[in-house]
This record gives sequence, C-alpha cells and structure tokens, in this order.
Amino acid sequence: MPHYEARMSSNDELTIPSAVRDHFDLKAGDIVDFYVDDADGSVRMLARNKSIFDSLDSLKLPSIGRPVTQEDIDAAIAEEMEEQERRILGQRR
Repeated sequence: MPHYEARMSSNDELTIPSAVRDHFDLKAGDIVDFYVDDADGSVRMLARNKSIFDSLDSLKLPSIGRPVTQEDIDAAIAEEMEEQERRILGQRR
C-alpha cells in the first residue's frame, strides 16, 4: 500500500498530497469523509466526488431480459420489506 504524508498547518488544515488528489480526481469543493478507528488509531478517507451513476456500468447488475418497469421495482421493494419483517419478527421470539 502506498504511503503519503501531510503536515498540519497553523490553521489546522491538511493539504492532501497531489498523488492522492490525482488518484481520486479530487477538485476544489469535493467532499472527503474521514472515518476514525480508535482501536488502532487509523483514519480511513473516503472521497465523495463521484456519483453512483458514474459506476453503474461496473456493477454487473443481473439482466431480466427486458427494461425494468415501475411494477418490477415496486415488487422488489415489497419483497425486501416482507423479508425484513420476517427477520425482525424472528428475532423477537
């Protein structure tokens, strides 16, 4: 795993190294989330500059052989809600 370093400024700001900015295609105004793991003192950075729609082609979603209709979507949501309710009711027993 590559290692990069940044120094905190007197204004409490970090400059993300250019190699990291280039890798994640970060631009001014992009949002970056930081997740702190107290157990090992590590920080995970997540760049939120890409839309989910930018990655749709790489998701390899299963095809049903035809365009998805609103009825298909409603049926899938209802099926998932029923499954979640069965799980919740099963946990209460």
